[in-house]
Amino acid sequence: NTAMNSPLKTMDDLIKKMREESIPIAVEYVGGPWYQGLALFANKIGAKKFVPVSQGGGYPSAVAAMKGETLVGMSDIGESINLIKEKRLRALAVMDTKPYKVEGLPDIPPITQFVPGISEKVLMAIKGSRGLCYHKDVPEKYISKMVEAAKFAVEKDPEFMEILKKRGWIAARVYGKEADEQAEIGTRVVSWLLYDLGAAARSPEVVKVERYKE
Repeated sequence: NTAMNSPLKTMDDLIKKMREESIPIAVEYVGGPWYQGLALFANKIGAKKFVPVSQGGGYPSAVAAMKGETLVGMSDIGESINLIKEKRLRALAVMDTKPYKVEGLPDIPPITQFVPGISEKVLMAIKGSRGLCYHKDVPEKYISKMVEAAKFAVEKDPEFMEILKKRGWIAARVYGKEADEQAEIGTRVVSWLLYDLGAAARSPEVVKVERYKE
């Protein structure tokens, strides 16, 4: 996200700027989901080191960009959607493989339009998610009930689906063993990303976490 009066009008403008100089970018905190996404993006485009400015949350990061305190602010779409709709903030891209539709405004383009080769699984690992979790020892019969309830909520419950819409959240529709596999990918991607950035003191190899390769 960037302010409406920002010189950055498109994602291509941001890429050019980040390749030319190190710029301050608002994030929730160093090491958090949006910091991770930003780091992955910066690495993929061959950018100079950026300056993360911790704000304590996604919404404060969006506000920092809106006010011009930083050139860019990273946030969950749900945290910035109202500012975008009010045309106080410009969304340059979303961490996704497909555009994000905003009623009455042009679609927000996906990051993969500008940085090809980032898979949906990797994006899901770094962009943050919310879900139901269970202990590994929970019997399968209970797990299947939770999965059934989750599927009903995101696919058939109009009240729950309306809540997602209002918050700007997109249902991932990843359940059971597939969700376990995605969590494992997330552990591997994030662990090595933070280590490569120097934000983790020990190599993931110490605890036998292998680097994720697509």
